[in-house]
Amino acid sequence: MMWGWGNGYWTYGAWLPMMLAMVVFLAFIVWAVVVLTRSWASKAEDHDRTPNPSDPIRILEERFARGEIDEEEYAKRRTILQQNR
Repeated sequence: MMWGWGNGYWTYGAWLPMMLAMVVFLAFIVWAVVVLTRSWASKAEDHDRTPNPSDPIRILEERFARGEIDEEEYAKRRTILQQNR
């Protein structure tokens, strides 16, 4: 016969699995926070690195890299674009 609420038939060694379960649960929470934080941070960095597609100097550099214009034309146009900024 049990008096009061009893211990629910837990033995004295029950603290060990309960403690391990709590450590695993807390580790999962910390892992989830770290993963979400890194995900949001990397998305913000990617957004900051995205060049403006209509930036005229970037377009000029791409044309020079593709060989559409020579070095003299590139230097002349770059000087003009930098003066107009």
